[in-house]
Amino acid sequence: AYKKICDNYIATRNASGPITGSMLLQGAIEAWNLGKYVPPELALAQITVEGGLSNDYSNRPHRTKNPFDIGNTELKDNPRPSYQDGINLYYRTIAKSYMKDSKNASDLIRDFKGVNGYYGPEGYENSLVKLIKDIRNKNASVYADIKPLAT
Repeated sequence: AYKKICDNYIATRNASGPITGSMLLQGAIEAWNLGKYVPPELALAQITVEGGLSNDYSNRPHRTKNPFDIGNTELKDNPRPSYQDGINLYYRTIAKSYMKDSKNASDLIRDFKGVNGYYGPEGYENSLVKLIKDIRNKNASVYADIKPLAT
């Protein structure tokens, strides 16, 4: 279901791009192995807001093969050897640095700040909330199919 949700959304953004649902699933498994669950809609919203699903391959996430722009600053790039490596870095970073002190994905959506108090520009969380709702609506049938498993 995780892969399907990702693929459904990616198809509406950049179906011919280098990022796939399988790649996001692999990253999510890494976070799960660290004891954290990063919902697909959170990852998809972040990758969209940060430019990793754009059609412009000259943008920073594509140039660094790091679709989430993790570890980049205005002064320094953080190139990754592959897109999968950049995705895995995102999931590890979220699991280790942002989901600390019993924070979960819902907490992050409300306030996406790390130890240094900075993550994204003003309005970042509002952009995430809007996209997450859109992603959930577009995948309502997938969520309906898996809901009985959660009970």
